[in-house]
Amino acid sequence: MNKDKVRKQILNKMEGATQSDQKFFDLYVELFHLSEWNHADIVATTMNTTNEIPTAPIIFRALGEGKRIVVPRTLPNHQMEFVEMDHNLVFQQTRFGIWEPVAGSVVKSNKIDLMIVPGVAFNPQSKQRIGYGAGFYDRYLSHFKGYKVALAQEEQIISALDWKPENFDVKLDQIIYRG
Repeated sequence: MNKDKVRKQILNKMEGATQSDQKFFDLYVELFHLSEWNHADIVATTMNTTNEIPTAPIIFRALGEGKRIVVPRTLPNHQMEFVEMDHNLVFQQTRFGIWEPVAGSVVKSNKIDLMIVPGVAFNPQSKQRIGYGAGFYDRYLSHFKGYKVALAQEEQIISALDWKPENFDVKLDQIIYRG
């Protein structure tokens, strides 16, 4: 099966899934117990969309621990940068339905310690992911040296036989899931 078919199949499965912070409690606990989390000063995450694992508990926990949070802002040519979250940060919704900062202090990739990477589908054995298809994260992750972790719902886990990674696909360091 190719990536587009896998992506479409998983997105269809997730469309009807119910979302609640409690459903993901075990995933959050495992994330918060990682040594990489405990040593991180700057954590990158997204503002989740409707069918994604809620990131608000991650953001609140990080801020409560004195960590700095950075969130992505897309740029032309499928590039992105990460902007530090603060009380003055203004968000706008993109044409893809993703909330991102309008402006703010850009944090260079070499300063980010831990990145929580979004995706549509994940393979825990190969540590590969299928994103939403635009390549923003693969481009960014190709030069990112920090720890790359994803949180996944059971519906998002697929076997290594479901697709063949391409040369530009970047492996994650860890995929946290229950299933």
